[in-house]
Amino acid sequence: MKITSSPFTVFLFTATFAATAVHASIFTQIDEGSSHTAFDSNITAHLIRNGESTLASMVTSHASYNGFPASGLNDGSAASNSNLTYYSIRNPSGGASSVWLPVTITFTLTGSLTGYDISSIQTIAGWSDPYLGDQKFQLRLSVNGGKLTDYGTCTSIAALNGGNNSTMVTLADDSGPIASGMTGLQFVLMNPKTTQGGSGGTVIHQLQAFGTPTSGPKPQVWGLVGTGLALIATAARRHRRKSAFSGPNADGGVPMARRHSVTVFSLNRTGSKFLHFPATMCGLPFLRALAVITTTTFCHVAFAELRILPLGDSITEGDGGSGRLIPGGYRDPLARALNNANIPFQFVGDSASNPSDYLTSIGQDRHSGHGGWRIDQIQSNITNWQQSFLPDVILLHIGTNDILQNRNLGTGVGFDTSNAIARLTTLLDTLYSNNSSLNVILSTLIPIDDSRNDYVKNYNAFLTSTVVPHFLSLGRSITLVDNYANFVTDTGAVRADLYDNTNVHPNAAGYQKMADAWFSAIKNTLVPPDPPAPPSPPATLHSTSQVSAGTASLDGKIRTNLVRAGASTLESVTVSHDPSLSGTFKTTGLNDGSATASSNLTYYAVNEPTGNLPATITFTLQGSASGYDITSIESLAGWKDSNIGDQKFQLLLSIRGDDFLDYGTYSATGALGDFASLVTVTDESGRIASGVTGVRFVYLNPDGTQGGNGGTVIRELQVFGTASAVPEPSAIALLGAGALGLVGWHALSRSRRPISR
Repeated sequence: MKITSSPFTVFLFTATFAATAVHASIFTQIDEGSSHTAFDSNITAHLIRNGESTLASMVTSHASYNGFPASGLNDGSAASNSNLTYYSIRNPSGGASSVWLPVTITFTLTGSLTGYDISSIQTIAGWSDPYLGDQKFQLRLSVNGGKLTDYGTCTSIAALNGGNNSTMVTLADDSGPIASGMTGLQFVLMNPKTTQGGSGGTVIHQLQAFGTPTSGPKPQVWGLVGTGLALIATAARRHRRKSAFSGPNADGGVPMARRHSVTVFSLNRTGSKFLHFPATMCGLPFLRALAVITTTTFCHVAFAELRILPLGDSITEGDGGSGRLIPGGYRDPLARALNNANIPFQFVGDSASNPSDYLTSIGQDRHSGHGGWRIDQIQSNITNWQQSFLPDVILLHIGTNDILQNRNLGTGVGFDTSNAIARLTTLLDTLYSNNSSLNVILSTLIPIDDSRNDYVKNYNAFLTSTVVPHFLSLGRSITLVDNYANFVTDTGAVRADLYDNTNVHPNAAGYQKMADAWFSAIKNTLVPPDPPAPPSPPATLHSTSQVSAGTASLDGKIRTNLVRAGASTLESVTVSHDPSLSGTFKTTGLNDGSATASSNLTYYAVNEPTGNLPATITFTLQGSASGYDITSIESLAGWKDSNIGDQKFQLLLSIRGDDFLDYGTYSATGALGDFASLVTVTDESGRIASGVTGVRFVYLNPDGTQGGNGGTVIRELQVFGTASAVPEPSAIALLGAGALGLVGWHALSRSRRPISR
């Protein structure tokens, strides 16, 4: 963790993200200034400054407030208002809603074929009143021309000091560049949601990115090899997305650290060594593909925030009909369900109309639901919305107004809607053209409770028979949700109890039905499955306890084993603390293959001043990529007096580097005086566990009749077994350009990609 001190530092957060096998961390320093110009002296030459040879372009999603132009974002000055950029929370006097937050600012770099090593990124904000020096932004980076990837969200809230304040956020990495091969970066400025005077928002003095050209040739491929199968990914080896970062949970709801977590997909392929896939690989199809490749991998998945665009007409907005609104419509119960399921998400869109109190309180009031709109009107705006809001997921319910307005529905007989379906197909083509990795959840139209419902039925039939199969055949991610079925009885009659005072718009119960359907689709198709549970200890596990007169009477049982000191199978042994009387008894005696002297023994007491029970001893194995089949485990104890040949221990095993699992607690008592005890753990099948890479003993107070200071004298710990066989992976032989690869890599990825203008 990087700790940076400053007299004005008000917040510091450090997190880690592994994009390769190397772990690194981004640290975030936030400094507060007592005047709005406190940090203007930090403005200097940088990669994205206007006029620099390294900057190809800057694009903003919409205009800033009049008098504070967007050119002030990177002009290298903060000398006057024309060098600053202001985006507000609510409409300033004389301003327009187009200047509101959120706003997206995208910089594209040029001048280096290999991109840039980014050493730090800095945002400076400040104003002389209404606390407009506060800031909140999401950072996205593009590596080697790839898709913009979420690097997290930061909130900087200045102390309220009469309004004349400023904040400076500095992002860096304590191990090297934040990212290598970077060719683009994007800031999404959001409402900092602090106590605001005036119209609120943020006045940006400067956005800065510092770095140097990435050295070396542009990378092509990197290989991941495990269990005999090579996975050749078309991701660049320099793609080093480091971490998510987050500010305080200023806007309630799901904590920021969870809402802005990132996907890390870890495979333990060779003992305790892990390979880490970038977040961009971890779409659900990829997870399923990995499940086919190997049956012996345990996965840990934490997925990135879903940016969800609710898209449609007044039903998306939450209209109840006749001018009555149902606050939040389906979006309120859907947001509650996603939060309750700990699914990180962010609703996006161009509108914040008809929010519920709950949606407002958690900053989830955005959508693109417009009353009375048809398919063609959505078509006219969708490219701009995708460019501005970068949704991962679109919830699409559209076509009702085409029917209500009888808008060129079809040319056939009866209730033909083929022309409307053609317009919908064009809209979907545009959505996927803008982002081929987009996830569309398409809803059937809910019923219209009059004669026009026959058009709804015809339209919905096209969705099922033609539209969805067509896009699935193209490899697109599209899911059909049958909301129509939720609004009719088993006999097909429209359920009037789910409508408000019209025959078109749902009431609160109807919107709840829609929310349930959307939630099921999101959870079942877009959220990675829970990782398979590691194997449970077998029910046939058992132990034997042998007590024998004579301290050394069982020493003949000591023999070569997997955890013997010096064995090629033993990587390390770790103990929680030194033993009692450590000048006489040594931790090396736990596994040195001898019990001839006190230095070959290890004593943990009950009542000694130091070195007492409980004590934890962990052996880490090596030398077998698939771990070991453990056939038996032995613990030998004994001493000549004080009854400290008794023993009691908990046994835990790690399978292929996963968390240690409890395999039971075992004991042997009755070693009165000059006695020894031996506990042997085996299984009726002949194998306690397979794929074992770690063995842990936790020694406890035997709780028997104790003389002296009690405890246990351990003479030797032994683990027996053989290397586990490497499982046969399912055959996936994909030949191309002389290399083994995974075809359709980009189709497997669900990540966002920027839209070309």
